[in-house]
Amino acid sequence: MKRDYRDKQITIIGAGSTGRSLAKFFLAQGARIVLSDNRSAELLDNLDELKKAGMTVARRTVTKYRKRMGIPSSRQRRDWSLVKK
Repeated sequence: MKRDYRDKQITIIGAGSTGRSLAKFFLAQGARIVLSDNRSAELLDNLDELKKAGMTVARRTVTKYRKRMGIPSSRQRRDWSLVKK
């Protein structure tokens, strides 16, 4: 019996390769994904790939974790002279 995941919310803990694969699988099935990882850097590293797979990511969520981890904005990363020391 095949399960119907359309419009179901799936919570995945861990954004490593297994979590990323599960997120892509459930996205393809039409589920809404909540992805969490205690290592925020790993979560941020996977965001672009998951966006391409159809995941919607709240921009302020990304900004919150980026600031918390001390990662400069994309504009600052292009021009490191803009980064406050």
